[in-house]
Amino acid sequence: MHSLSRTAGGRRDHPPATALPGVLEITAENLAKACASYAADKKAEDIVVLDLQGISSFTDYFVICSGTSEPHLKAIAGEIEGRLKDEHSIRAVSVDGFPASQWIVLDYMQVIVHVFRRE
Repeated sequence: MHSLSRTAGGRRDHPPATALPGVLEITAENLAKACASYAADKKAEDIVVLDLQGISSFTDYFVICSGTSEPHLKAIAGEIEGRLKDEHSIRAVSVDGFPASQWIVLDYMQVIVHVFRRE
């Protein structure tokens, strides 16, 4: 398990996304870009990548996007989870929310993905 150290400004340094041995690690920035790209592949709307380095103590990037229906939210989140697992051997530390509640959060430590239902 990685320990989180603090920088001079008090911000936590996050360990690289967990990957299987022999698999190249992906940077937080590239992980955020991959999440945004996978969401776009499922026609997510209003995709925003927020760089929180030096601002947030619990993550480096937020990826925020919206879907149009419960099945759409599930498809977007499933695409991100599935492709990160299959293509990069990366699994979310935590998944919270449900399509019926109109939001899903995928926590990859360095990157947190918020999928909301558009109103």
